[in-house]
Amino acid sequence: MRSFRSTLILALVATLVGLYTYYDYKKSEKEEAAKVEKEKILNFVPAEVVEIKIVKPSDTILLKRVEDRWNLIEPIQDQADNNEVTGYLNIIKEEKGEELTQTNSSSVNWQEYGLDLPGANITLKSKNSELTFQISNKASFDGRYFVRNENKLYLGTSGWARVAEKTSGQLRDKSVFRENFVVNKITLLNQGGKIGFVLTKKSETDSKWSVVGKESWVVDNSKVDQFLDEVKKMKATSFAESSQNDSKTDLAKYGLQNPKIKFELEGLSSAKSKIVWQLFLNDKGQDQVWGRSSSLSSIFKISSTDLSHINKNVDEFRDKNSPFKYSMDRVSEIEFEQEKKQIRLKKTKEEWDLITDLKGKKVNKDQVNKIIKRLAELQVKEFLEQKSEKLDSNVSQIKLLDSDQKVLIALQWGGSYKPSNKKEPTATLSSSKDTAQKMVYAKSSLSRDPFVVFESDLQDFSIEKLVQDK
Repeated sequence: MRSFRSTLILALVATLVGLYTYYDYKKSEKEEAAKVEKEKILNFVPAEVVEIKIVKPSDTILLKRVEDRWNLIEPIQDQADNNEVTGYLNIIKEEKGEELTQTNSSSVNWQEYGLDLPGANITLKSKNSELTFQISNKASFDGRYFVRNENKLYLGTSGWARVAEKTSGQLRDKSVFRENFVVNKITLLNQGGKIGFVLTKKSETDSKWSVVGKESWVVDNSKVDQFLDEVKKMKATSFAESSQNDSKTDLAKYGLQNPKIKFELEGLSSAKSKIVWQLFLNDKGQDQVWGRSSSLSSIFKISSTDLSHINKNVDEFRDKNSPFKYSMDRVSEIEFEQEKKQIRLKKTKEEWDLITDLKGKKVNKDQVNKIIKRLAELQVKEFLEQKSEKLDSNVSQIKLLDSDQKVLIALQWGGSYKPSNKKEPTATLSSSKDTAQKMVYAKSSLSRDPFVVFESDLQDFSIEKLVQDK
């Protein structure tokens, strides 16, 4: 009994110690939170702010919010970047400082602290209140900035420099594409107005794209969608100050009178009215890609990376797997010819039989299934013009047929391919890794145009691998 009582007392003591420790921890946590809150200079709710005015010696920035949309009013009228403005207000809210209580506002020499002509005079307006504060035009010896709020002087952190130095260009919406419509036509014009390519859809609801003048081509719709996503996500890295996209002087200055690239995206608005969005770009080298679009009034600059995402060769939109798309589950017979050898295989139920009489040999079922699957997965590395077909005399051929003897796919290959220096390579052949690999000419019954593939992709296509010793 005594032992039980002792255990109970110890348990109660442990519980009390635990509760006290928890209480002390929560108390310390609250005190720390209160201390952090006290160190913040400004007290306001960022979500309630509807107007921001930043007056600096060099310029004035004015932003106003209408419902959930921030707009830049000065020094230029444009949409603002909502995320950037919200982040800016949160920085102001969280920045800290130490009140210099020994000072008296009536006797403070504001010039001494760089606040007679502040680096920034900022006003935040809400529906029912207004808050104005100033940030010094110079830093203290340790890199911190002085802040004046309601005639109180604070020694703030170095982070107040970010608040004072914010520019209209940083707060401005940098989206190059701002329209909201379903695109059903894409046109690329090269320098001089020469058409590079035109991609179209038959209707707004149609999901299939086609190349005008090349209707026999099979377009990879996912690549077009990815291309449009890249255009829509494109951001200006900076704006040409005081520029206008319709000024001949400005266009000449940034090489946009005769742009290297011109895009047009065409579609219908929600009201079914026609919309044409245009983008003009000129690559001056050294990451100097200047442009103008029908969404922006100013000339802007984009990165060379963004340019590479959208400056496409029409061949890059082709479906590189289209010459190999067939119904694998319908294959009932295989005819294979290679190096003057021929074999025929036929499927009976789930088994493959060797029709060609090869003594001492039987079908390698695993290899047959592997080839059927591998053939459907092949990718063209580059399509060629029909006159470019150069299959050599020692061509290999594999033909897959269904139970009615209908050819599902016939593939021929042979003859080494070397890219011509005169022809601009597509993206698939641009890397040194690709060009170092050996490629061969090929032709499929599912494609009008010949093409090339990597020889290594065909290494499983061998008569010797299809059969094995009994």
